[in-house]
Amino acid sequence: MAWNELVKMALLGTEKLPLQTAVLPDKIREILDKSPENDREAAFLKAAALTWLYEKAGQKPNNTPLPNIPIADAETLTIAPPPYNPVFQRLLSEEKLPIHLLLTVLLEKMADKDLILPHDLIVPILSIAEKTDIKNKPKLLQKVVGERGKWLAPFNKKWAFLTPKPVDNIWLEGSNAERRDLLETLRQTDPVQTFAYIGEVWDEINANERRGFLKLLEQYPSDNPDELAFLERLFEELSDEKLLKKEMNRLMRETVVGILLLNPKSNLYNFVLENFKKYVKIEKKLLGLSSKTKIVLPEVYDDFLNLDNLEHLFGVKKTGGELIPEFMMRQFLTLLHPQFWSTILTGSWADDLKIIANTEGVGKDIKKHHLMYLAAAAAKSRYRNCALDILKTADINATTLPLFGLLTDEELGKMAFEKLSDQNLADFVDALKSRNKVWSRSFSQLIINYLAQANDQIRRNADAAKNACLHFDLSVLNELYDLSRKEFTDYRGQQLRSELIFPMIKLLEYRLEIERLL
Repeated sequence: MAWNELVKMALLGTEKLPLQTAVLPDKIREILDKSPENDREAAFLKAAALTWLYEKAGQKPNNTPLPNIPIADAETLTIAPPPYNPVFQRLLSEEKLPIHLLLTVLLEKMADKDLILPHDLIVPILSIAEKTDIKNKPKLLQKVVGERGKWLAPFNKKWAFLTPKPVDNIWLEGSNAERRDLLETLRQTDPVQTFAYIGEVWDEINANERRGFLKLLEQYPSDNPDELAFLERLFEELSDEKLLKKEMNRLMRETVVGILLLNPKSNLYNFVLENFKKYVKIEKKLLGLSSKTKIVLPEVYDDFLNLDNLEHLFGVKKTGGELIPEFMMRQFLTLLHPQFWSTILTGSWADDLKIIANTEGVGKDIKKHHLMYLAAAAAKSRYRNCALDILKTADINATTLPLFGLLTDEELGKMAFEKLSDQNLADFVDALKSRNKVWSRSFSQLIINYLAQANDQIRRNADAAKNACLHFDLSVLNELYDLSRKEFTDYRGQQLRSELIFPMIKLLEYRLEIERLL
């Protein structure tokens, strides 16, 4: 009650309500009695101050239970020696350079040598990793954080990847998002087990979840015979007209069709193969000593190219002004495994592409897109046999870019020499950087020359230039030094210097320091 009485005195004033020491605790009365005050307000304020302190002194602090976490295990790998620290510190203080690119290089080199991060750098590096795209982040950081990093992981949910759960635990106990991520990763390394997991829950999940799993199977094709048998059965089930009245079932069937047509062993693929052969004509010339192969589509509907087959077999409806043969040809080129065309045309890919591009019965404006459609199928099926020939013939664009990933280093480098320009430079660098290797000196010089010649592409190529620096032969530093000393009087030249040349020099100098360090 003491504090409430003091509040009343403060409101009314000590003239109207003098200090009532009787309401105060004994200890405070003893102090006030020893130092009598003639000034009522001074006595009141002293009593209030003492009462406030008395209350605080009598409170017990909150007892926060500490987590029952054992101390970190002793490190089993060697901590990076002291010379590494200044490099890390300077990288972490950079504001303009894409330091995650250099950190990736440095961490990969450390992982190769079984070195781990100094303890005081673990949190700063993990904080950078949270916000940036460090390649192969989980696996790479698991290698370099050591036992201390794994010990820290439970303190931050974003670092959970440092102590990954066993695959079976994620599948049985994980959230839907965790299970989807698991399947996408697992599909690329163990497609059979991925399909086995899907089979376990297929009967328990709804149509939307089923389609999500089917899209995953479509994205990463497999030659698993059990998976093919399952998809063949599902195709037959979804042929029921009653089921197809539901939009989700129709979409599921469309996805199943896409998977089956990418599999040369499927019944649907072979049905199309047998029926399409009649449109391949061989025209004899010069008394039969030479011949020309053509694809000739019918001008009118026939027993195969018609609306019923379009809807029943492929589960799609034609829209717009395209003719049936043109629409069907687009479906075949986009959906069928490219092996289909080499089977029915039996020529080299260079010849087959010309035949496909000149299909008769198709309008000129449609024909010019045929190689783009085929490029999409080659990318989906990861069929590399025709990738190089398509890229030689077709333009470099969003449809053909995925084919870069199907080429060997030598093929891709050769193509870059043939088709590289300042317009598609960023596309080539993006494809080449995934190879994670140092390019030859001549190829590095080629990239730099295009960068230096760029006119309105400077800003667009700036990121490409920074990515390229991870792969340049380090000897090109001398050429960049020469470029940096060149006199630029126009705005474009000054922009080239500030946005391309200087950042590339700094990135390459860091790389050189990292190489020497390791």
